[in-house]
Amino acid sequence: MVQQAPLVMLDEPFTGIDEATSRELMDLILEMYRQGQTILAVLHDNQRVADFFPETLLLTPQRACWGATRAVLPAFSHARSA
Repeated sequence: MVQQAPLVMLDEPFTGIDEATSRELMDLILEMYRQGQTILAVLHDNQRVADFFPETLLLTPQRACWGATRAVLPAFSHARSA
């Protein structure tokens, strides 16, 4: 992660690490984002997504939703329960 790649792709980056390491990794990811890098991350932890990622592309077999995370997650949850 030393390179200044314009796009960083992460697949479940928090799986299998302790909470302290998870926080350090999130700080690193946020710093890359602040420096203008695009972060594409596959996550199944909606709370972490809501806390740290301003935009979300949510994919399911039935639909795709993209937009502000705080709008996408509740809209998706509402659609699933309807």
